[in-house]
Amino acid sequence: MSYFVTISCQVNNANPVMQQQIIQKLQGLGFSNVIKGEKGLSTLPQNTYAGEFNGESAVKIRDDLSERVTTALKATGASGSLFITVSQSWTWAFRGF
Repeated sequence: MSYFVTISCQVNNANPVMQQQIIQKLQGLGFSNVIKGEKGLSTLPQNTYAGEFNGESAVKIRDDLSERVTTALKATGASGSLFITVSQSWTWAFRGF
């Protein structure tokens, strides 16, 4: 089954080099801060990333990606917190203000 996963991370001590490493690591895991919708590309708010992943259940996807993302972020030397959501049947909207 296919799941839409979003993560938001609060990074406490990242310099510009670490920020770039974080982006590269998240992209390597299948996340992006740019998503394609019906009206074209949308850039997600700062430190928010999304991706589509396949797996058996939302819980397994959450647990696997939480571990993989946490490990990847720690490898950059950064510290902080991570919020992750996993949805099987999803819809989303992006609005500027």
